[in-house]
Amino acid sequence: MTLNLATARELKGSPQTVPAGDIVRYSITYPSTVTLDADSFMHAWQKNKDVSSTILSGSASVDGNVLTLKVISGETGGNEYVYTFRATCNSQKRVYYFRRTVTRESMT
Repeated sequence: MTLNLATARELKGSPQTVPAGDIVRYSITYPSTVTLDADSFMHAWQKNKDVSSTILSGSASVDGNVLTLKVISGETGGNEYVYTFRATCNSQKRVYYFRRTVTRESMT
């Protein structure tokens, strides 16, 4: 798989600047019921390289209209990451993405 954002939609609030060592799990609220199926996915990209196996853990889940993504951890400072995911809402399968720029040092 290669990174292709041509038809993807960027989430509001992206890009984000985050400290190195940040561990996060995002939840996204959809306008109606969202589902995960065999075509659903989440990937992590660094410089067009799929780094999902080292950055993502756990599983995505849904509860009604809320999609909770996999846990993000292990990002290294001085890098930008792009996260892509697909879920189904209102019978439409859409790909979304967001960017995280990781600082070299703690932001505190």
